[in-house]
Amino acid sequence: SYNAPIAPSREYLFEHSDYIFPSPGIDISAHLERYHVKWLNELDLFYERFKKPIIAITGSVGKTTVTHLITQLLVEAGWRVKAGGNIGT
Repeated sequence: SYNAPIAPSREYLFEHSDYIFPSPGIDISAHLERYHVKWLNELDLFYERFKKPIIAITGSVGKTTVTHLITQLLVEAGWRVKAGGNIGT
């Protein structure tokens, strides 16, 4: 008979992981306080390693338009700019 390996518990994984990247929409509140130094998201990781000035645009409506407008304004002002996210390359 086949004995499937026992999956490690959530607590074991949390204890033995350097970082934890929860999916958006997953409720982490029960574990947030205990493992607060390990929780990261994509923006945290990017910000930790990218050392150039960043303008972050959030919200529900108009992000692409605002991103495009700010990018164009900065380019016209002589800045070298790259827009990221769900816009362009």
